[in-house]
Amino acid sequence: MWTSPLARARETAEVTAAHLGLEAVVLDDLAESRRGAWEGRTYAELAADDPERLAAFEAGERTFAFPGGESLEEQIARTRRALGTIAAGPQPALAVAHAGTIRAAYALEGRPLPRERELPHGQLLRVG
Repeated sequence: MWTSPLARARETAEVTAAHLGLEAVVLDDLAESRRGAWEGRTYAELAADDPERLAAFEAGERTFAFPGGESLEEQIARTRRALGTIAAGPQPALAVAHAGTIRAAYALEGRPLPRERELPHGQLLRVG
């Protein structure tokens, strides 16, 4: 049972792990995108203030980078490391992460990137 270090993921992982008789292990590479100046801003604000960059983000353009944050490529690399760590550990494994991490996993699988706001939250994504 692996989890992002962010509170909302850790809390979910801890409840799930306790139910399964496991311990949730924090894996920093599962953290959400480092969104820089976009952190805490609403979709409506971004659509009004930065529509071109928002369109690039939603399209999953590999050259996209959050202003003052990480690029999509950096998150994909981080997610690759996380999934490698998970794959090297006991199986089967479960990871609790975030929409940005899930999109990065889609990219690693060669799948089209869904718009982040359209990702079904609270569902399983099988990788590997």
